[in-house]
Amino acid sequence: METRSVVLYQNDPRTAQTLAVSLSQHFDSVYLAGKYEDVRPAVARHRAGALVLDLETSGAGEVERLLSSPAFASSVPTGWRTTNYGPRR
Repeated sequence: METRSVVLYQNDPRTAQTLAVSLSQHFDSVYLAGKYEDVRPAVARHRAGALVLDLETSGAGEVERLLSSPAFASSVPTGWRTTNYGPRR
């Protein structure tokens, strides 16, 4: 059986811990990335099948750079989707 893992990027340690506990009920492994710079290496290192980002602290530009990065894109399984929950224009 394939191991299901998730990388969590959240700057607030208390919120990160709460989310990690909740996510651990649905994933075999939860890895925390405390800084934006840690996200890409953590996804590749742990072969994460999911990535949970704090969009308020990440910002749209960081998310776009992350997802368009060749190094990150090569480690993203097909079927990943991004969803923008921001205000409609």
